[in-house]
Amino acid sequence: MLLTTSASISFAADKIDVLQYTRAGGLGDRMVTYIADALGDQFGERIVVDNCAAAVQYLKKAKNPVITAMPFESMAKQNDGSKNACAINKKYFVEMYAASPWSVCHRSDNAAATIQALRNGDVRVGVWQNGFYGPRFVKFMEAINPNAKVIPYKKAKMYRAALVAGEIDFSISTVAKDGESCPVILNDTIVGDAQMTAAELEPNAPYNVLGYSYFFAGANLKGTDVPAIVFASDAWKNRRDNRYNVFMTDLSRNKQWKSLK
Repeated sequence: MLLTTSASISFAADKIDVLQYTRAGGLGDRMVTYIADALGDQFGERIVVDNCAAAVQYLKKAKNPVITAMPFESMAKQNDGSKNACAINKKYFVEMYAASPWSVCHRSDNAAATIQALRNGDVRVGVWQNGFYGPRFVKFMEAINPNAKVIPYKKAKMYRAALVAGEIDFSISTVAKDGESCPVILNDTIVGDAQMTAAELEPNAPYNVLGYSYFFAGANLKGTDVPAIVFASDAWKNRRDNRYNVFMTDLSRNKQWKSLK
C-alpha cells in the first residue's frame, strides 16, 4: 500500500487534462473521474475521445500535461498476434493504479466443488476469453491442477450461466454473485469469503497474484506525482469501487511495466 503525506506530493504549475475514452458511468469512467476530482485546482479539461486507440493517439500528440486510466487488457496482443492499437509505449506508462483481485469461485450449493477437487479433480473451470488475462488463467490452472479443463467464454455472464447450469465446476471471477462462493483468491491477502490465497494453494503457480487492473498513462507530467495526489485525496478515499485497491505500487516502475508485457 502506498502511503503519502501532503508534504511529499509534488505539484506543477500547469493544469493537467484528464483523458476519457469510455462510456459515461462505466468503471473506466469512474477510474478517470477519481483522477479529475483528486486534482482539484490542478484539473484542466476532461478530453473525451471515441476509444482507447484514440486515447493512445492523443497521448502521442499532446502538448499539455494529460493523464488517464487504462485497463491491463489494453496491452494484450490481437488474436492473430499483432499489436493492439490500444497498447501504449513505455514512455506513456506512469505507474500501476488499482486492481480487484481475481478469485476461483463455485456455486455455493455445489458440495462437490471443494478445494481438494480444484487441486486434484477432473474439474471444468470457466474463464474470460481475453487476450491478456486468458493465457494467464490457463497457466495458473495448469500449475494448480493439470487435470483441470479450462473453458474460455467471451463474457463473464456466459460462464456464470454455465456455472448455474452445471456445465462448469468453477469460474475465475473478480467478485462473487448471489449463490456463489470464492474460496481461493489470487491476491497477497485474504479478503471477502476467501479461505486461502492462491499462493497458499500452490506457491509456484504463475499469476497467483492477479487482478482486473488499471494503470495510469499520461504525457508531459514531469514534476507532478499524479498517483500520489490521487491516493491521498478524498475522491479516492470515498470511491464507489471499494473492491479496487492500490496495486503493485511497492514495486519499481520497471517491474510494474514488465508485468504488463
